[in-house]
Amino acid sequence: MAPVEKSAAKTLPTGVLFALGGGIILSVNDLAIKALSADYPLHQVMLIRAFFGIALVLAVIGLGGTGFRQLLTRRPRAHLLRVAIVMVSNVTYFLGLAALPLADAVAIAFIAPLLVTTMSALILRERVGPHRWAAVVVGLIGVLVMVRPGAGAIQPAALLVLASAVC
Repeated sequence: MAPVEKSAAKTLPTGVLFALGGGIILSVNDLAIKALSADYPLHQVMLIRAFFGIALVLAVIGLGGTGFRQLLTRRPRAHLLRVAIVMVSNVTYFLGLAALPLADAVAIAFIAPLLVTTMSALILRERVGPHRWAAVVVGLIGVLVMVRPGAGAIQPAALLVLASAVC
C-alpha cells in the first residue's frame, strides 16, 4: 500500500464521522429554529444561535495551534461581502423555515447544489461535463418530486428559501 493510501485509509473514518456529525447538527439546527420560532421572535432565536456559534468557533480557534492569526486577511472587503451574503442566506432561510413545513423548506433548500453547478458554468465559465449535467437534472427532478409544486408549495415563504439557496 502506498503512503498516500495509508493516510487516506486512516482519515476516511474521520471524514465520514465529520460528515455524519455535520448532517446531524444541521438537522437539529433546522428543527430547533422551526420549533423555537413558534414561541419566540425569530431575531432572538437567530441571535442566541449566533452567540453559541461564535463561542464555539472562538474556542476552536483559541485551542488550535495557530491561534487567532489565521483570521488575518488581505481581502477584508471580499470577506465582508461573503459575510453579508451568508447573513442574507441565513435570514431568508430561517424566515422561510418558520413559515413552511420543515420538510418543504429543506426540500427547496436542496436546490442549492444544483444552482452552484449551474452558476459555476455560467459565471465562472467552468466546464461541466454531461455526467454532471445529468446529475443536476436528476437532482432537480428529485427536488420537484419532494416539493410537489402543484400542491401549493409556491408561496412567499418558499421564495425566501429559494433566495437563500441562491445566496
